Amino acid sequence: MATADFPKGDINDVPITDSERVDLQYAAELEITNKTFYVGLGSKGEHSALLSSAFRALAKVENEHLSIFGKLLKAKVPNAPSHPIPVDEKWADNIMQSNKDEVIASTFYREAAERATTPRVKEVFTALAEVEEDHIAIDDFLMTQA
Repeated sequence: MATADFPKGDINDVPITDSERVDLQYAAELEITNKTFYVGLGSKGEHSALLSSAFRALAKVENEHLSIFGKLLKAKVPNAPSHPIPVDEKWADNIMQSNKDEVIASTFYREAAERATTPRVKEVFTALAEVEEDHIAIDDFLMTQA
């Protein structure tokens, strides 16, 4: 493919509708909540280095999602969630919470993709729904390690 076939500038520099803005803002809140929870789990290494490491990696992925939302919104994303999730003492409970949150995110992203009229926003929500489904599979594996 020739270079001329690629869009010039930032791929995320697109006009968005008011409803897409609302969905992107809600998505940013989901991601900052999950990221903050995963950072907490990533520092909980006293029982399982594998589990802590996996959640540190998931926190980094969620941070990348936040970056995309910030670019689409042309705004700073939240630094802290409005409703943080406390880290439980039991790994199994934390993994179940993670799984629940990933299902919520994946479902929301699929619905937001269907509502979106801006092609880039539709593309982002569709891709992130798939990524969140991968996170669900990771949670399923991690549950066997808890």
